[in-house]
Amino acid sequence: MFQLHLAAVGKTIHGGYNELIKYRKYHAIKDGKPVTSERNFCSNCSTMLWLWDEEWPELIHPFVSAIDTKLPMPKEMVCIMEDSKPDWVRWPEEPRRTFKEYNKAQGIAQWHKDNDYCDKNGELKAEYC
Repeated sequence: MFQLHLAAVGKTIHGGYNELIKYRKYHAIKDGKPVTSERNFCSNCSTMLWLWDEEWPELIHPFVSAIDTKLPMPKEMVCIMEDSKPDWVRWPEEPRRTFKEYNKAQGIAQWHKDNDYCDKNGELKAEYC
């Protein structure tokens, strides 16, 4: 068995790592050198599962397509890397906030707290677990 702990929101996801669930790691190459992040894919269907980066070893970043828990509709969309968006990519409908780069002022943990997804102890509310 393995556990993915989302340190940003204090949530632990349990999943089976056995002969039925296997994954492969991918390390991109940039400027001739491997990057510090690794993408993890299902060995069976190639679905992207999560990203891990050695620069932030305490964090696991699951791809939304791999989360099967019913989640609430966000009150707004947060779009990052505005300067990198190709002209042919449409912005999501309002309400949304956009940032030219990563929003360094507010990480994902703070976003969850600010948008009432966490209880008074900073833990993800039970209805979102």
